[in-house]
Amino acid sequence: SPTLPPLPPPEEPSRFQVASQGLVLIEGRIPIAEAKVFIFNHNTQAIAGEFVHDFSYAIEVGAKPGDFLQLWYSAANIESETVNFDLPDALEPKAP
Repeated sequence: SPTLPPLPPPEEPSRFQVASQGLVLIEGRIPIAEAKVFIFNHNTQAIAGEFVHDFSYAIEVGAKPGDFLQLWYSAANIESETVNFDLPDALEPKAP
């Protein structure tokens, strides 16, 4: 059977917010409406994800500023290209 090309990569995350001690809320968008979105922290080996229905994700992952993270999504058993990024040193404070 033919090999399907990978899905386009997600956009870089648009928001980084302290969720609670040791957790960071990462938000952004993907180019398709419904998919499973994953974030992997190379420093801690933590992985987190969620199923999205509206192009956008908001995922809490165990992380701290400076950690190296990888973001991708999966739909119909096809994975997207990954986006790699370092968690910024300045995070938004926890929402009230």
